[in-house]
Amino acid sequence: MALLEKGIIEKARSVDFKEFLEQEGFNFKRETYNYNRCIQHNSLVLNTKGNIYWYNWYSMNQKGDIIAFVQNNITNGDFRKAVEYIINKQVGSYIKIESVDRKISDTTVKADVEILKNDNMKRLFAYLIKTRGVDSQIVYQLVRKGLILEDKEHNIVFKAIDEAGNTVGGEIRGTCTNNIFRGIVKNSNEEYGFSIPIGNKITKLIAFEASIDVISYFQVYKYMLKETLLLSLGGCTKTNKISTYLTLYKNINEITVCTDSDTGGDNAFNAIKGTYNSLKVIDGREILKNNGVKDFNEMLKAMENKND
Repeated sequence: MALLEKGIIEKARSVDFKEFLEQEGFNFKRETYNYNRCIQHNSLVLNTKGNIYWYNWYSMNQKGDIIAFVQNNITNGDFRKAVEYIINKQVGSYIKIESVDRKISDTTVKADVEILKNDNMKRLFAYLIKTRGVDSQIVYQLVRKGLILEDKEHNIVFKAIDEAGNTVGGEIRGTCTNNIFRGIVKNSNEEYGFSIPIGNKITKLIAFEASIDVISYFQVYKYMLKETLLLSLGGCTKTNKISTYLTLYKNINEITVCTDSDTGGDNAFNAIKGTYNSLKVIDGREILKNNGVKDFNEMLKAMENKND
């Protein structure tokens, strides 16, 4: 390994681990001079050895330095990407989902809705990053904010959150590429869908057919989005779901339809335009047609292939 590479590794390893985790949204309470326990995850602790923090995450059977933490929880085991992630964050290229703060339950969430969380998120990270081309930083932020998780069957659950911060359902997507599984969480309240609110005074709503398209669109346009709600309908026929969010976000005056570029997507656009005719309704699928792709995840992957 070149000397420069060794220098970069040491630079990453010397980053203040506690400060790094606090920037990620973790908070710590000092129990002794060199021992700090995470408030959000009681089994995650930091302790100092010399001038460097080390971690033990007992419930996840993990331990090590800052690089090991990122490697285990963000970059799906890739050491080089872990180093790059830490270095890039220090120079301000870190991607952050600026959403309305909400307390989101992690596992069992309502009397009639139960999601059994898997012990790790390895398949979730592998599927979204490697198969779907989603940026690892975005995936990690969604996991940390409690918006997505991997269930006991190794499916990804894109959680539907109500106005009180309760999980009231969700879309399910299998992680096996040879046998694609789609479904919804049992007893889901289908008035709600997976969503990413950006800003504190939402004035625009962008509707998609599926959660992965929401995330893909966010990745492509993240620096342009302001005061916007990205919403998955969970299917091209479930356009009535929009009314829930018009009630929750009373300042919305514009709906952009980003359903698939096909007959089902056309029907969804016409239904939304007819139902919500008091608002400005925009067809946001022109870019899909111009690029010859069906949805925004296909567009994301096509953009990445051009950059390779």
